[in-house]
Amino acid sequence: MKYHGIVVGVDGSPWSNAAVGWAADEALRRGAPLTVVHVLAPRPERMWPPPPAQHEFERRYEERGRRLLADAVEAADAAVSADPRVSVRPLMCSGHAVPTLVDVSGDADLIVMGRQGEDAGSRRRLGSVSCGLVFQARCPVAVIHDGYPWMPRPSYAPVLVGVDGSPASELAMSLAFRAAAARGVKVIAMYCWGYGQSIDATDAEMQPDLRAGGDALEQLLVDWRRSFPDIEVEARFVYGRPSVRLIEASESAQLTVVGSRGQGGFPGMLLGPVTTAAVQSVRTPLIVAQPG
Repeated sequence: MKYHGIVVGVDGSPWSNAAVGWAADEALRRGAPLTVVHVLAPRPERMWPPPPAQHEFERRYEERGRRLLADAVEAADAAVSADPRVSVRPLMCSGHAVPTLVDVSGDADLIVMGRQGEDAGSRRRLGSVSCGLVFQARCPVAVIHDGYPWMPRPSYAPVLVGVDGSPASELAMSLAFRAAAARGVKVIAMYCWGYGQSIDATDAEMQPDLRAGGDALEQLLVDWRRSFPDIEVEARFVYGRPSVRLIEASESAQLTVVGSRGQGGFPGMLLGPVTTAAVQSVRTPLIVAQPG
């Protein structure tokens, strides 16, 4: 376990508060320390008052950050108070948010960020800080929708993981199985075939490929079934566009896990196309399996 354990970034927004709640629950499941971070970002020069008032402006800005952090820590403390193994640590940093949080992520097991939901135009939004962190973090990143926990998900809902045989999806499988073990639920391992294939193919024509793909998926799961014998595993090999099918399946999962870049990406990409779509559109808690 790394020093910071689970890290959650806070800024006082509703989606940040949702992230604190989810991070506290995850810390309880893991028995891990929880570090609550607020970054005091430098303010643009146009926002500074004339020189005589600058000192007071800085003081109030820092005081607001301290209060914001204290409120988040208080909420996290209340959520984990039943377990003496879980400590809550405040961390105030100064600097630009993304590089500062990326540095913190280097000594974390998981970093959690909130994500704003749908705007007035019904387009889902990912803030610049959350987006930058998902791309650059040095540990897995959990993205929590601002609807959590108000979007009801039964405690027995499964953990969904996207599988494509890539090294990134292997890390995703590891995270998914450990998450399912901590929750006592099953894993749905989903491999989607058909990206770039003809949509005119008949069901009969697809059956041999689907059977072969299902067999290949089962082979990928052999070692995971052996390592986690108490976890029920559903191997789901489906036809269609991977991002669409994954997002659809996530609606009935309590957690979705994806690799940072699978076989749909190419060298030099920071995130693959399926992962990028999932980050933008999955409404339930999502973990992007960035390597440490």
